[in-house]
Amino acid sequence: MINAKETGRFIAECRRKKGMTQQELGDRLHVTNRAVSKWENGKSFPDVGLLEDLGRELDVSVGDLLAGKRIEAEHYQKETEKMLVEALGNRRLYGYEIVTYIMAVLAVFAFWIPLLTTENGEFLKPLWPPVNVVNVLCWIISAGLIGSILYLDRALPGKGLRGTNAKLSGVMGAVVVLLNFLFPFLRDEVQDSGGRPPEIWDWVLIGRDTWRMSARKRAIGNRGRNLIVRTLSARGERIPIGGTLSVSAENILRASGGRRRKKVRMKILILNGSPKGKNSITLQTALYLEKGHPEHTFKVLHIGQMTKTLEKDFSLAREALEEAELILFAYPVYTFLAPYQVHRFIELLKEDGVDLRGKYVSQLTTSKHFYDMTAHRYIEENCRDLGMRFIRGLSADMEDLLSERGQREAESWLEQIMFEIEENYWPTQPDSLSGSDLLERNPEETNPAQKADDTGKTERIYRSTLPETPKEKDYDVVIVTCCGDGEENLREMIRDFRRTLPCSTRVINLREFPFGGGCLGCLSCAVTGKCVYKDGFDTYLREEIQSGDAIVYAFSIENHYAHSTMKEYDDRQFCNGHRTVTQGSPVAYLISGDYSRERNLQMVVEARSEVGGNYLAGVATDEGDTAGAIQALADHLIFALEHKACRPMNFYGVGGTKIFRDLIYTMQGLMKADHKFYKEHGIYDDFPQKNRGTIWKMKLVGGLLAVPAVQEKMKGQLSGVIVEPYRKVIAGEESGAQAEEQRDNQK
Repeated sequence: MINAKETGRFIAECRRKKGMTQQELGDRLHVTNRAVSKWENGKSFPDVGLLEDLGRELDVSVGDLLAGKRIEAEHYQKETEKMLVEALGNRRLYGYEIVTYIMAVLAVFAFWIPLLTTENGEFLKPLWPPVNVVNVLCWIISAGLIGSILYLDRALPGKGLRGTNAKLSGVMGAVVVLLNFLFPFLRDEVQDSGGRPPEIWDWVLIGRDTWRMSARKRAIGNRGRNLIVRTLSARGERIPIGGTLSVSAENILRASGGRRRKKVRMKILILNGSPKGKNSITLQTALYLEKGHPEHTFKVLHIGQMTKTLEKDFSLAREALEEAELILFAYPVYTFLAPYQVHRFIELLKEDGVDLRGKYVSQLTTSKHFYDMTAHRYIEENCRDLGMRFIRGLSADMEDLLSERGQREAESWLEQIMFEIEENYWPTQPDSLSGSDLLERNPEETNPAQKADDTGKTERIYRSTLPETPKEKDYDVVIVTCCGDGEENLREMIRDFRRTLPCSTRVINLREFPFGGGCLGCLSCAVTGKCVYKDGFDTYLREEIQSGDAIVYAFSIENHYAHSTMKEYDDRQFCNGHRTVTQGSPVAYLISGDYSRERNLQMVVEARSEVGGNYLAGVATDEGDTAGAIQALADHLIFALEHKACRPMNFYGVGGTKIFRDLIYTMQGLMKADHKFYKEHGIYDDFPQKNRGTIWKMKLVGGLLAVPAVQEKMKGQLSGVIVEPYRKVIAGEESGAQAEEQRDNQK
C-alpha cells in the first residue's frame, strides 16, 4: 500500500544519509523547504513530476519512493505488481472481471450459433451442424474468446493478490447454465424431434478461470490511487503486467477511471484591496499560498493604496489585468461589503473598459464573518458583469492562517481553483443584473415619462408630481444622498419626498464633503475616539447627520450598490466604532434603479437597519408607481416617529450583534469606548452563561422528568406549565384595561 508517512520517513532517512538539509534538497528540486518538511512528515506527497528528480537526488528508484523502502532486485516485480493492484483499486479490477464474464457469454453464444442455424427454413435434423465457412468462423471466434479470457487472467497483475467475488461469480454461473440448457431446449421444441441436446463440456474450464478475476478492497486514499500509473505515464513508460503483456500507463489510467489532468501554470494577479497594503492580514494568506506554489507566477497590486494614482492613470492596473490569467481579489470585509477602495477600483475598472471576458477570477477575504457573504456576492456580481469566469472564494477568519486547519483550508481552496481551471469548469450562475438593465425594460408600463438616450434605448424618467404638504410636524429628517450629475430620477424623487413629508428636512450630499480618503482600518478611533483624518468628518457625522430624528438614504444603484462615495461614508462611520449610536431612530431609503432584482442589496439594506437597531420604515423605488411609493414611505416614516415604532431583531440583527458582542468583549482592552457602550446598553447581558437561574431551572426540570413517576404525572401538562407565565401577562393586561375603564366611568 502506498503510504505517505512511510514515504516521508524514507525521504528523510535518505536525505540525512546524503548529508543534505531540507533547504538544500528543496533548492535542488526548486521547491521550498516547507514542502520538503511536509513530505517528510507525511502531510503531503511529492508531485508526480518531481518523483524522478527526487529519486535521482537521493540515489533511489521511483519504486523505492512509492514503497517507502528500498526494494531488492529479486522482489521488484512482485512489489510493483502489488502497488499496481492497489493503484487500480478494487472497483477497477471488478470492471475487468465483468468484461471477461461478458466475453465468456459471447463465447458460449458463438459456440451455439451453428447449432441453431436453419436449412431451407427448418432447423437442422443432425445433432452436429455441417462444416462450412460460417460455422467454422463462429467456432474460431468462440475459441479466440476463450483463449483471451485465460490469457488475461494469467497476465493481469498480482494474480496471487486478487480475491474472488463469489456473489458475482454465482450470478454469471447461473447465466451460463441457463444458456447451456435454454438454447437446445428451444431448438428441440421448434423442430419437435425429441433429440438429445448436445453437451458443452468445455464451459467448466471457461468459468473456472474467469470467476477468479476479482480484487480485494484496499483503502489507499485519493492521493495513493493511480499514483504509480500517473508517475510512469508522465515518464512515457509502458507497464509490464505479467508475461509478455504490457500496456501504456495512459491506457491503464483511462481503464481505471482516472484522467490525466493538465497541470497548469498560472499567472496570478492579487488585487490587494486593503488600505494597509503590505501589512494586510488578508494579504498574508495570499503570500502563504505563493510560497507553497512556486509553479505559479504571482503578482501583487496594492489597489487599496493606489486610489488617487489610479484615478489619474489606470494604465498600470490595465496592463497587470490584461497579463493575468487568474485574478484574486484580496480584501478585508468592511461594513457588509468590500472596502471603499475596492468599490472605487471597480468603478474605475468599468470606466476604463478593459476587456476581461473569459478570465478566471476568485476572491479571498478575512473577517469575523460579519456579513462576509454579502461582500462576496457584491464582488461576484460585478465580475459576472465583466464576463469573467467566477470561482467561489475563500472567507477566512482573521486568525485562520495561524492554525494548521486554516492553512489546510487555504491550500484546499487554491487546489479547487486549479481543478476547475484544469477541467475547464466553473459553477454556472444566473447572469447578474446590472444597472444597464434599467434601460431595457418597457417604461410605458409603469412610468409617467420616458426618453431615448444616445444608443436608442428608452429610460424611465420620473417627474415630481406630489403636492406640497404643510410642515406641521416638529421632526428633523436628514436625507443623506450621493446624487450626482445625470441622476435626474433620484433628484426628482428627493424633491417629491421633501414636498409630501409634513416636517422639515435637510439634504446632505456626500459628494460635496471633502473626504480625505476611505477608512484605513487603523483602529486609532477605537482608542482615542478620533479619526486620524483631519477632514472633520467625525464631527460632521455626529453633529449634522446623526443628530436628526430620522435618516433617509437616497441613491441610484451603481455596480450593485451605490456610488463609491456612499461606501466611503459607510466605512468612515467606523469612527463611532461598533457603537449603534442611532439605535431606536427610524431609517428609510429612496432608491433609483431595479432594486427588486438586486437581492444582495436588499439583504444589505435590511441587515444594516437590523444590526443598527433602527426601525426600517420602508424603501421607495422608481420601478412602478413611484409617486405612490414615495407617499407611502413618507406616511410610514411619520408613523414610526410619532409612535416610536420598534420591532424585535430578526436573524440578521441577532447574529450580527452577537458577532460584534463577542469581538468587543475579547478586545475590550483595545476597544474601550465600544466596551463601555456595550456594558451601558446591556448588550453583554445575553451571554448564556450569565442566565444561571434558567440554567438551574432546566437542570431541575430535566432531572425530575427523568423519573418515570413524574413523567407519567406530567404527561400532557408540560406545555401548560410552559405557557403559564404568558397567560399571567395577558391577565395582567386585562386587569389594567378594566381598571382604566372604571376610572373613566367614575369621571
